[in-house]
Order: sequence, then structure tokens, then C-alpha cells
Amino acid sequence: MKKIYTTIIIIGIIAEVVLLLFFDKKIAAYGPVIFWGIALFGILNYGVNIFKLSDSVKKTKPELYKKHSFGIMITRNALSDKEFLGALDDSEQRIIKNNKTIFKFLFLCFGLFAISAILIVLK
Repeated sequence: MKKIYTTIIIIGIIAEVVLLLFFDKKIAAYGPVIFWGIALFGILNYGVNIFKLSDSVKKTKPELYKKHSFGIMITRNALSDKEFLGALDDSEQRIIKNNKTIFKFLFLCFGLFAISAILIVLK
């Protein structure tokens, strides 16, 4: 997961540099949208992972699911509960690890968006 997001962000940075160097300010102004798109992809992936985790826990540990869910999703507090985390198997732990990785990349995307917007103004 980390490798995919790193690759996508590097491609986004290269595209932004190309826009800044070779296009006028009007066209280069679309550059920050690249990072919003990457962040949107990350947010959607984060949500899909939460639903995967919820579905897995619902099938394998129904009593734990009832205790730590509302409706169709695991609660956010469950992700910090040691009892809940200790009962998860490796694949479920990997989903949580992937979501933590995605969250870090979301902050990076928003930072790159801000830097990109500042560079557009300074161009």
C-alpha cells in the first residue's frame, strides 16, 4: 500500500513541476487539483478498508462486532480498544495498518496542495 501511494504522489509531483515549468499561470493553476484527486482516492480507499474490516469482524467474531459497532461499521473507538485489537487476526490487523498509512499520505497530499498553490501564486 505504501509503495502505491508513494508512486502516485511522485507522479503527481512530476506533473506539477511540468505544469509550473512549461505552461502559463492559467493552466498551471490546475496543478493543485492533482493532489486533491490523490487525497480523494485515499479517502475512498480508507472507507473501503473500514467496510472490509467491519465485514470481516462481523463474519468471524459476531459478539465482538455487536459490542464495537453501530449499524454497518466498526466504531472509531474500537480501533483504539486493546481488547478489540487483540482479538483481530493478521489480515484484519493489516487493514488497520494500511489505514494508518493512508492517513499519513492524506496529510502529505494536503501539504503538497498548499505548497503547489503557493508556487502558482508566486509564478
